Amino acid sequence: MADLIVANDISGLKIYGQQQVDYTVDSVSGRDFAAAVARASMLRSVAVEHVLSSLSEVVRLREKKLTDLAEALSIISSVAVSFDKDSKTDDMKFSWELGQAKKILDRYGIDTSLLKQFDPEENWNIPGNTDFWGVSKGNSSKVQTDVQYEMDKEDNYLQQDLVSVQSYFSKRDQALSTATSLVKKVNNTMTTGVRSIS
Repeated sequence: MADLIVANDISGLKIYGQQQVDYTVDSVSGRDFAAAVARASMLRSVAVEHVLSSLSEVVRLREKKLTDLAEALSIISSVAVSFDKDSKTDDMKFSWELGQAKKILDRYGIDTSLLKQFDPEENWNIPGNTDFWGVSKGNSSKVQTDVQYEMDKEDNYLQQDLVSVQSYFSKRDQALSTATSLVKKVNNTMTTGVRSIS
């Protein structure tokens, strides 16, 4: 906060040999020290509030991504579970839901090359359309692992962001508290001075 406040000597003004100073905060001069500190504290709290707003939006987006990825993982896991013990690793399961999972994974830039689009000519025995996507038994666990890895990574970032949010809340509260206590002190000093005069 000290770098927000610039002290300027008042040219030719000394009282009892003490050089008098005015303070400039955010390019506004002519303040006493208490007012300068209060103003700097308020500016700091406003700056922190802007950071908090941006960081809160990042947290919201991370939470949405985690929710979306959890949905995709649930779909992929349910398809993987549907393979029976006798299925071969190259056996495919197709579903419309896998197409939804693929859209989610594509949105977040997660590799979906292991998912295969339904081809009516290849899979003549499965009714449907090209919105069906499939995964082989052998690839289903790899896709699940990739999604889980992305979720774990995102969750770690989310936890770091939440710690930062808490830290910024503390900084904002501290700045507001400093400004408020200084304003009270100035008011008390002025009230005491007025009482002394009268």
